[in-house]
Amino acid sequence: MIKNPAVAIDSREVELTATAGMYRILSILWCGEVSAELLEALQSGSHAQTFADHHFFSATETIDVTTLAADYCQLFIGPRGHLPPYQSVWEEGQLAGRATASMRRYLDLLEFPLLQRGLEADHLGCQLALMGAITTGLSMVGADDQQRAAYEALGREFFALHMRWPAALLTQTRQQAQTPFYGALGRCTADFLEMESAVWSESKSA
Repeated sequence: MIKNPAVAIDSREVELTATAGMYRILSILWCGEVSAELLEALQSGSHAQTFADHHFFSATETIDVTTLAADYCQLFIGPRGHLPPYQSVWEEGQLAGRATASMRRYLDLLEFPLLQRGLEADHLGCQLALMGAITTGLSMVGADDQQRAAYEALGREFFALHMRWPAALLTQTRQQAQTPFYGALGRCTADFLEMESAVWSESKSA
């Protein structure tokens, strides 16, 4: 049977676009507290089923953004017993370590701004956003485009350096969360990165 290459390309573009969207949403959730508008979008947007499957929301419970804000702060801001979502902290025990310098190089390379003032470059939210930008770039080039190999190589390199570290953070987030929402965020992020790890570990030359 003769396959239609246009259909294959379109399917690939749709999948990559959806994946990039998931990176962006997770990035926003890690970078700051949830607003009422964002909460509504999560419950009704294109990724609503994913968030429902991971039990971010309960059919019998009304979610209060004030409660979520308090949980976000105790988890990731402190002042004590929190889980700083920075690669350098988990790998070197300090802020602004080697991972921060490496991230700054990627941000400069892709001319990508930090999402929020006050965050170091190796914040997990920033890393998720940058991986989303790489995935978006890949979705916009054709199968025979010379830039495809460059995007794939960049994605593999970046994922290996900056997306394989947060397993302990995600586990402890699930354990320390005081709301189902942030327990689900740790679980959903871990599941998503596990799937993406398989993708970016594959040979792209085939």
